Amino acid sequence: MTANEIIQEIEKRRLQRLQAKAKVFRQTVCRASDIGDCDREIYYQIVNWKDRPAPDPELQARFEEGIEQHQRIRKELLEDGFDVVEAEQPFEIKGRNGKVIITGHIDGKIRMQGVRLPFEAKSLNPNLFGQINCIDDFNKYIWARKFPRQMQTYEFGENEEEGIYILNDCLGHRKFFAVQLNYDETEKILQRCEFVMDCVEKATPPPFHKDYSLCRRCWAFGRVCAPDIEIKGAEIIEDPEIEEALNRHEELKASVREANVLDKRIKEYFENRPDVIVGDFHITGQKVKRHLKATEERDIEFWQMKTERIKGDDKDEREKED
Repeated sequence: MTANEIIQEIEKRRLQRLQAKAKVFRQTVCRASDIGDCDREIYYQIVNWKDRPAPDPELQARFEEGIEQHQRIRKELLEDGFDVVEAEQPFEIKGRNGKVIITGHIDGKIRMQGVRLPFEAKSLNPNLFGQINCIDDFNKYIWARKFPRQMQTYEFGENEEEGIYILNDCLGHRKFFAVQLNYDETEKILQRCEFVMDCVEKATPPPFHKDYSLCRRCWAFGRVCAPDIEIKGAEIIEDPEIEEALNRHEELKASVREANVLDKRIKEYFENRPDVIVGDFHITGQKVKRHLKATEERDIEFWQMKTERIKGDDKDEREKED
């Protein structure tokens, strides 16, 4: 076999392995790691979990890399002399009616001098890693707002006043954040989850979220949820890395060289995807054919793409109409 043939076989088998591992697991209550901004999405995560698409191969690969990094962080803590206990320990939180409303698994606890603090490890793309310098920075990104909520549920569920976030960029760098239990924020989380579970019991979905930009990026949009918004039929992609590339591309238009590199990556990523929503961006494209006569007469085809940032004005106008 030639080198190219072996490479093709490696790529094929890697794709098959990742596709076989990509699964959606049944969810019966709110999951601590997946409490997003929309109650209706959380409801569908439980009621329509079978309709949720499995991760694509590249996202599954990042999940596996995250697992490897989590194990490495535990190993480092142990090598540095810390006592790591209760790794992957399940926990649950019950509502006022005594029924379970939240479940989850903590990465572990660091035991030292009489305290046992829960910690959560997160693996981020190096570009995103550089943007997160405190726990509140997660709130800059819609997809990351669930991370602070996750730690709040861990601390409340484990009856701890503090927790520790450990971030890594998959390049050996680490950031450490102390997270204080915020009773006001935790109460809001608990009330939301109680409300969602009440809706599940009644088989009545919660109201649509007022911010339609959330709908545009939601897996349930167009599958099981149909809010009255303008963009219909677009493929919804949850890919923080390509979303960050789009945001960075907008920031670096003045820097032509770096923008061109990102532009090439973005165009290659969205080729043959005619209608896509990624975060705040709506990307459309079409295959264009040109007939060339100047030299050797021939037809050429290329992918023509348009990227536009989705503005908030249309949302504001719709809310006025309501």
